[in-house]
Amino acid sequence: MLDLYLNQRFAGAVEIDELGAYTLRYADEWLSSSRGFPLSMSLPLAEQTYSGKRVENVLRGYLPESKVVLDSWSKRYRISDPSDPISVLAKVGEDVAGAAQFVPHDENIATAELLIELDDAEIAELIADARVTGGSMPHIERVPRLSLAGMQPKFALHRLENGKWALPAGRAASTHIFKPGRPELDEIERLETALMRAARQCGIPTAEADVMTFGDETTYVTTRYDRLTTDHGIARVHQEDFAQAMGISPGQKYEDDGGPSAAQYVNLIRETSSAPTEDIATFVRLTAFNVAVGNADAHAKNFGLLIAPSEHVRFAPAYDISSLAPYPGFGQELAFSIGGERRYKAIELAHWQKFARRSGLNADEVVAQVHAVWSRVPDVVGDELKRASVDRTVSGPVEELFPSIESRTRMLEQRSTIVPEGPFFTHEQQDPGASGVDLT
Repeated sequence: MLDLYLNQRFAGAVEIDELGAYTLRYADEWLSSSRGFPLSMSLPLAEQTYSGKRVENVLRGYLPESKVVLDSWSKRYRISDPSDPISVLAKVGEDVAGAAQFVPHDENIATAELLIELDDAEIAELIADARVTGGSMPHIERVPRLSLAGMQPKFALHRLENGKWALPAGRAASTHIFKPGRPELDEIERLETALMRAARQCGIPTAEADVMTFGDETTYVTTRYDRLTTDHGIARVHQEDFAQAMGISPGQKYEDDGGPSAAQYVNLIRETSSAPTEDIATFVRLTAFNVAVGNADAHAKNFGLLIAPSEHVRFAPAYDISSLAPYPGFGQELAFSIGGERRYKAIELAHWQKFARRSGLNADEVVAQVHAVWSRVPDVVGDELKRASVDRTVSGPVEELFPSIESRTRMLEQRSTIVPEGPFFTHEQQDPGASGVDLT
């Protein structure tokens, strides 16, 4: 059994019952608290015991998908079944995505912050090691009880006020994610940094990103948007990815694998967001940007929700924006189709209109949002690729997408020269209202 803490407060427990099912039950004091919120939107606050695949899928969503990392942890921590998320989270669940912390039932949650300062040489060693081990840190004597989801090699550190870096332990939270590039994805660190910055210039909130060098090693570093600097230190902000919010397995993150469609993503935002009109518009802009730059890996685990007390929910800032256009050995079809089309180079006006109809959205408004992004992409992406010093072998294939985008943008203009003033939702799907979210 693991005790669940949210924002350092006891919130419930997860365990495997006598039938082998994963269960979650919220604590009475958490249910009655004015600061309460759910672990997942797929497991809303309620006086009941949740049981089954939804609970398992949410827990599994906190773990790496890399078998290399899980096998390394299995050896280090003597985990007999690394496929069991409760067994793994018992060892590495102290610092995960969002405000959740998982603590073995017979242990107390850490109350002291421990920060082990690292020099540049030690960080360089971590970066080089992560390329091989996925970020499991097998050569570090005291490993943080920290888990980052996803397939790519990564690890997280805490940035001190003096700008230096430290391994977090105890109550301390990581503040930045380090994602070293892979040999088969040349220059990916610079490419992702450039595209994240370009997306922000297209009206899409994104996590802050940069390329940093430590010794002889270069890595992509992103600031965690689920961490907040307060007068009392670094606070955790709760978040989950769309797969968790839908209660589906990480293995269903692609539409082809039984995962969500574009319309289902829109519906999730519509049903959960405190400001659905604004957040759906952001999702449309982000999707338009991904199509324009060839980000074929924008799947259910690469979108998120921020969850605050009283279930105030917002679409999370964008993260993991890249392009697979420079890497033809990887799949070049989108993670989900737009109006039935998954080839990002082929998506045009008719597909966006079909997407709008299927999603219960105003087609003119959707086209206007796409136009607003596509009309800026060639200039802002081109500028950011240069600013990030992306090598021509990598930036070239991205820039080769621009003439097609410019042509398809002109097709959109026959429907959208200005953003219409009508409702974003059709009459069948009216906006249920909007409210701000206090993340503090």
